[in-house]
Amino acid sequence: MGPQAGPEKAAGAALTREPGDLPAAVVLHPGRAHRVFEGLAQSGVVPRATTVIVLPVSLPAGLEPFARREREHALDVYLSSVFWSDALMLRAVKAEASVVVCSTCRHSETEREDEHGKRGGARLASAMREVQAEEPALAAVAVQEMPCLFACKRFCTVHVRAPGKVGYVLGDFAADREAAHAILSYAAQHAESEEGVVPYRSWPQGVKGHFITRTPPEGYLCT
Repeated sequence: MGPQAGPEKAAGAALTREPGDLPAAVVLHPGRAHRVFEGLAQSGVVPRATTVIVLPVSLPAGLEPFARREREHALDVYLSSVFWSDALMLRAVKAEASVVVCSTCRHSETEREDEHGKRGGARLASAMREVQAEEPALAAVAVQEMPCLFACKRFCTVHVRAPGKVGYVLGDFAADREAAHAILSYAAQHAESEEGVVPYRSWPQGVKGHFITRTPPEGYLCT
């Protein structure tokens, strides 16, 4: 394992991060650092060695521009960007038909959280579970959550998947019951299909125009 990054290097990495980049450290404003760790605990990911640099209240002049940005956008360094060397990045779950919801998606361009401090993605997952409680026919599809699907500009995003079937990433959903119902209705049809292909005529209106990518199952390619 290489040397630990200093504050300046870590700050630069966080500022220039593109989707898919995983810096070796994250720099946090002291008033918000605890929220990242709460998110990690909720996601079930337990780090073995995490490099976290908490900014002091008073900073050297060279770090002030980063500090101003960080105070405004601390939680926009998504939990997926909190990377640690020699860490557990995967958590085992049951292989079954499921909808993986990005739990850290924003509500909108201007709002990360609601008045209760809940992210848009987390609210969407809650709405999906409420729909399942009301409609048992949609409960056969598991609702799972993980931080960041790397489609940050397409919030809220979900991944519809099932063993041996083509999977799909969909985005641009509101965190409400209508979107939750449409996603689950599509996912239920996806789970019952042979290869994960649902005829367009059967798509719920609420998922049309929301597809971002399709992902082949392991060992296959799509035709």
